[in-house]
Amino acid sequence: MDINFLGKGIIIGLSIAVPVGPIGVLCINRILAQGRISGLVSGLGAATADAIYSCISGFWFTFISNTLISQQVYFRLIGGLFLYPHSLPNPHLSFLFFLYYSSTFLCHSCEGGCVIMLMKILKKCQK
Repeated sequence: MDINFLGKGIIIGLSIAVPVGPIGVLCINRILAQGRISGLVSGLGAATADAIYSCISGFWFTFISNTLISQQVYFRLIGGLFLYPHSLPNPHLSFLFFLYYSSTFLCHSCEGGCVIMLMKILKKCQK
């Protein structure tokens, strides 16, 4: 393995992971309000969305991104449906963790900034 690829991978990973955006603030809020496990589960949802976006960038990036953009209304509706149960009083703990994971995953998946940043970074690396 070439050392340049390792260096580029570290730089790309840090440039995506370091900025604290709305999902990072959501995870921090959940840590402070509900405890460490809630924040961890929320962070895992965001990490899963990042992993899926990384796979998409490697495979069929143009096709998938055009499909996501054309179907964004449905993604937003589904994301809203996952966020609705947060307004319910005291659901069971396991269901609550499922809601934390799924809502963070869907919010992060529907966030356009993540896709745009990933596209710009990958375009720069191809040069």
